[in-house]
Amino acid sequence: MTITTDDFRAWLERKYHDYDVAAEPVHGTYGLIWFLTTKSPKSSPKGFAVKTLAPEKIISSKSLVDLANLRREFRMWLALPSTYNVVSALGFDIASLVGVDGSEVVNLPVMRMPRMDGSLDDWVNNSKFDGIDKLIALAQALNGLLHLYTNGFEGHGDLKPSNLLYIDMRSKFQLHNCIWPSEKHPWQVCVADLGWADAWVDLGFSGKVFRPYKAPERVEGKFSPIKSDMFSMGVIAAQLLQGHHPAPNIKRAEESDKSWKKWVESGERKLEGISSDRIRTMILRCLNLDPAARPDANECLGEICAELKETYCLDIAQALAAWRKPIFESVAAQNEHQAWAANNSIRLGSSEVIRSLEQITSRLKKIQVHDICSCEEWVPLADSYLKLLEAAGEVQEASKVPIRKLALNYLLSILGKLDRPDVLNIQARDDLPNVVQPFERFSEVVKLMADLADFPQGDELEPVEKLGAYARSALAFGKASALRFEGGRQSEVIALLTTAINVAQDEPVNYYFRARWIHEILFLSPGGASSEKLSSQQSMQTIISDLERAISLASDWEEPKNLLQSIKS
Repeated sequence: MTITTDDFRAWLERKYHDYDVAAEPVHGTYGLIWFLTTKSPKSSPKGFAVKTLAPEKIISSKSLVDLANLRREFRMWLALPSTYNVVSALGFDIASLVGVDGSEVVNLPVMRMPRMDGSLDDWVNNSKFDGIDKLIALAQALNGLLHLYTNGFEGHGDLKPSNLLYIDMRSKFQLHNCIWPSEKHPWQVCVADLGWADAWVDLGFSGKVFRPYKAPERVEGKFSPIKSDMFSMGVIAAQLLQGHHPAPNIKRAEESDKSWKKWVESGERKLEGISSDRIRTMILRCLNLDPAARPDANECLGEICAELKETYCLDIAQALAAWRKPIFESVAAQNEHQAWAANNSIRLGSSEVIRSLEQITSRLKKIQVHDICSCEEWVPLADSYLKLLEAAGEVQEASKVPIRKLALNYLLSILGKLDRPDVLNIQARDDLPNVVQPFERFSEVVKLMADLADFPQGDELEPVEKLGAYARSALAFGKASALRFEGGRQSEVIALLTTAINVAQDEPVNYYFRARWIHEILFLSPGGASSEKLSSQQSMQTIISDLERAISLASDWEEPKNLLQSIKS
């Protein structure tokens, strides 16, 4: 094979030309981690990392398995909502590498992630990190694991200090001397490497783990959800807090699964370096032979937080709970993230497409569609479902009919019957700016639902009449917004807005955006009005009239007032 790691490094240099690429990568469980550093002090971020495989190894059957495992990891990672205590997936790409003679092509999945300062391996027997910081680090690791479990993972499956990464937050933020995080305790710790997460579910094995952290049931080919991870966390906690493994003779214990199981079943737990009775008891419970007798992640987190509060007067429980919350509570936003992740999985190959299709189908079945908010939750998943069907080879129109029929039913029976008072009362979404008006949200879901339903087909106008006037106005506004975003003719955009106004004359959003977009054509577009041959009606008088109408219909809406004031001044 002529394609090498050097070819991938050259691809990185071309792709991220504003960054210096490390001379050599760091080797992970089965992948490579490359570090990139900005060339300019003004660039952001200052640095990041990427994860992939060595291209020259793909010729071996083992590495083909590694490639499949990497694709699986990336699918799960993309679908996991971002949080503070799990390393985030920042972006996904495919590196297409072509051999010298053009006969070989390798497509490598590449994931961008934050660049961390190191792992908790660095903290063992390191006086730079005191006992308080080590307890906080363990609490954060457990916080990250709770995020995994909350989002459907049975377990991480490969916990060890090198898979718990840290960063000094002082390099990114000005930390005030509050309780935590602070100048004194600035470390952020994140769970990393989902390569063996749920491997017993998807891949049929549970034994892939570094033996010194291996729960005894995994020697027998079993994994106890959450509790097998807690055994590993007990070992990590002992190692971190006292500087050595709890097995008195770790070299002998890790020689084989047989010797390892012997220590787990009857060997001494060497914990003399841990002064806290509470923490020592917690670790002993984690190392229990019986998974059912071990504490769960929440119990361990509670014990560590209690120790920090009672012994060191450091209360971090509230901050960790806040970090653990979803970035957005909105179910629609969460489903949009899942749809985005599933759509990205299309580039990971057929196996990951099928798994994503199963997950999207499962989420769709859980939604009871009955109002605008549930339509908003349903529509991104349904759109992703159709894309995944095509990617899986289900291109026959018949396979799309059921979802299209549902979309048409929801469009006509729910969205099509709503009027302005109904839409004004919809619950706000915490992921959208306050300036986004309810009608804008309504128009987007109407447009997406109509697209899913393939509605109306061709030039048929009769189906549109089945929608109520307010929904027809929203559909016209949605089409105008989409056409403008796509760079369509602005005169056509304005014509669609005019249709929206004519159909629902009491909706201020249509007036405001017609005024705003005409204003942009007149004064901000190259060539101004002449470039689109706007009629005399689309003049400054039209702009002012539209803004005054919008203000009369929504007197507490500031944007029309601000634009009108700027025009008059």
